[in-house]
Amino acid sequence: MPPSGDAPDSTDSVVISAPIVVEDNFHFSHYYWNLWNLSTDSDVENDSDDEQILKPKQMKNEDIKLKVYNQVMGNKNNNIHFGKWDGIPIEEKDAYGRASEAMTDYMIGLALDMQPHRRKANDLKFVDLGSGTGAAVVQILERADPHLVVQATCLNMCHEQNITAKAMVEEKKFENQVEIIEGTFENAPFEESVFDLVFSQDSFIHSVSKKQTYSEAYRIAKPGGAFVFCDLMAGDNPDLTPAEEQKFVETNVLNDWLNPSQNVQTVKEAGWKDVELVDLTADMRISFVLKSKFQLRT
Repeated sequence: MPPSGDAPDSTDSVVISAPIVVEDNFHFSHYYWNLWNLSTDSDVENDSDDEQILKPKQMKNEDIKLKVYNQVMGNKNNNIHFGKWDGIPIEEKDAYGRASEAMTDYMIGLALDMQPHRRKANDLKFVDLGSGTGAAVVQILERADPHLVVQATCLNMCHEQNITAKAMVEEKKFENQVEIIEGTFENAPFEESVFDLVFSQDSFIHSVSKKQTYSEAYRIAKPGGAFVFCDLMAGDNPDLTPAEEQKFVETNVLNDWLNPSQNVQTVKEAGWKDVELVDLTADMRISFVLKSKFQLRT
């Protein structure tokens, strides 16, 4: 979806100087640590009474952060994105981790298909908006042609995740190629026309304003650049009642819950051209089923 030469209409853009964030320190609550018997007194700050047991606690032990990932994944992979399940047997121990990696591969493949000249280039600059632990960026660098990417940027608002990302980048010796920046994708701290690719995997569900997010992606992409993202979107299940949908929105603190057609329209309104939607519902359904299975099993 390369940007056109015309700037999008910004009359209804949203300026977010101090976004309201509901953060649970690495997305893991004390409730799930107890459910899976993963936490100890040395892992968690115990500064609340019993009535607040579901309130997120501050973690002292950095290792606990990845224990939940490993519980779900069945391996040491911390890429817990929704998976691409083509050819991956779901009964295998590390199936979820492999599928998550396959989705990242699939997305970067789409990006290069939109910019075929980039497959032979050696100056690709891309940004991952809502990069989490940096797993997707590290995977892309590990599997891409070693001369393809000159600079990768992680933009993420969670400080704890950024610490983990930095450690992983250094472990993989990508520190000269990767920059980790703390910030929001609604107000991306970049100049205009910086990146050949704007990438995001399962992060925009947390966006305060989809229009602002997609407009920022447009602003920071170079003319002729691409924008590829995967995310949860509102469905059209006729059996889903408005009350059930509202409960889901409130439980997950969703600010701008759009269905696929609304997302496509909003991306276009942000200025993007040649917008295409790929329906990955079947893959996400498998991911949800496996996540539920792991939770029920424990």
